Amino acid sequence: MFRRLRFERGEPLSYAENFVPCDLAERIDDADLAATPMTMVLRDKLGLSLARTENSVEATHSTPHLAGLLGADPADPGLLSTNLVFDSGGRVVAAALIHYRGDRFRFGVSLDLF
Repeated sequence: MFRRLRFERGEPLSYAENFVPCDLAERIDDADLAATPMTMVLRDKLGLSLARTENSVEATHSTPHLAGLLGADPADPGLLSTNLVFDSGGRVVAAALIHYRGDRFRFGVSLDLF
């Protein structure tokens, strides 16, 4: 498991818990994750053929510990993004729980209509 606190313009934006199988995790250096998303590390550094990601986003509140990391009040709204990343063989190669400050993150979707 890798834990990361991301900042934007010097302010806490998100706290991520990334879960990766041991055979892959042992090949990842902390320096690789300093400024690079996990999916890019898996694809570009480890050379995995990634096929799909499943993502869900829901409104949430933070625990006092998490709120402290994000510089927020536990009563403030937040967003929880749950992600699964699959390789081309269908294996789950990463799972993540990413907690965002609700006032500093925006989630958008673009869909083609037929």
